[in-house]
Amino acid sequence: MSSYSPGLTEHLPPVTWLQGPKGRLAFYSYPSQRPWLHLLISHGFGEHSGWWHHVGCALRDCGMSAYLFDHYHHGRSDGPPADVADFGDLVAGLATALQSGVASGGIDTAPVVLLGHSNGALIALLALRTPLAGRLAGVVLASPFLEMPRRVAMGGSFLAHLLAAISPSLAIPLALRPHRLTGNRAIWPQYGKDPLRHRRISARFFLAMRRALDQAGEVAHLDGLPLLLLAAGNERVVDAHATEQWFGRLRAVDKQIRVYPGLRHELFNETVWEDILHEVVAWCRTRFGDPSAPEVAK
Repeated sequence: MSSYSPGLTEHLPPVTWLQGPKGRLAFYSYPSQRPWLHLLISHGFGEHSGWWHHVGCALRDCGMSAYLFDHYHHGRSDGPPADVADFGDLVAGLATALQSGVASGGIDTAPVVLLGHSNGALIALLALRTPLAGRLAGVVLASPFLEMPRRVAMGGSFLAHLLAAISPSLAIPLALRPHRLTGNRAIWPQYGKDPLRHRRISARFFLAMRRALDQAGEVAHLDGLPLLLLAAGNERVVDAHATEQWFGRLRAVDKQIRVYPGLRHELFNETVWEDILHEVVAWCRTRFGDPSAPEVAK
């Protein structure tokens, strides 16, 4: 068992501020001395890099260089919290993290894999429709957000359209309870104490999200990029059926899905997160890596 624990931490590496088209991005590096892979993590809605420190540390110990960043309108990066007018801004931030952040770690020496979680997976899929895809060797999607649950889509859309006509930046409360996100009870109190975590969403962010979901649904192939999709068997946040349908339609030479029975949305905050990360590292090692590199500590 490693010494790293899931959940929120304040002990991130020193921040590097990247200048992008929409302002500054908070970027964090976990460099390996001679990396066999570079892995960039695109976090989910409402969270930030402080929830991914344990993953970055564990990947570094496996001989990979890992990189975290806060999306625009999230964490310490620029932009009004939870108020996004267009997902193109989030894609632009991801491009900045890859081209200005990961590139500084020497991406010419090893391949780059993008890991997107939840809304971060949605952003990743939109990025694959741009020239950014040419900089990547593979994609991992964890609990991808590909469709809203019906109850949220129906009620939220009506309210968002109504509010957008009056005040687009007006925020709508969200009911993302910790028990829906993870079965790891030990970290439930951290969600409520995190001052940077979103608990609301603006009307225009909600509508931008709907447009982004329509665009991501049009992604029918990955232009040769291998894909690993990780899904929670006890999913309570996104539409798991829509995820399986999208995966079935996807045309790819190398695609793999792994469903974890009983686990909830934030797979890397579950108590068995190391087992999941071990599978990610093994998948990467098989396709891109150094077979002599160390595995995830257990």
